[in-house]
Amino acid sequence: MDNHERIKDIKMMCGKDVKGRAELVRHLSGKKLNRKQAIEAKCYECEGFYTEGKRPCLLAGCALYPFSPYLRNKK
Repeated sequence: MDNHERIKDIKMMCGKDVKGRAELVRHLSGKKLNRKQAIEAKCYECEGFYTEGKRPCLLAGCALYPFSPYLRNKK
């Protein structure tokens, strides 16, 4: 699947108002992301595009876990 097909699929999925969606589309379009945008894009992809809604990350072993967009009680 090429990036254009992935972008089309992402735009058809629910979760339009979640963090990371626009950033992932931006990345797949070949545009630069800053560090925060890249983390949000990866979390969006890893969490299955938040098709089940906004939820905190459960992968405490992930290096990006402390930066997860919906993590409660960030320290």
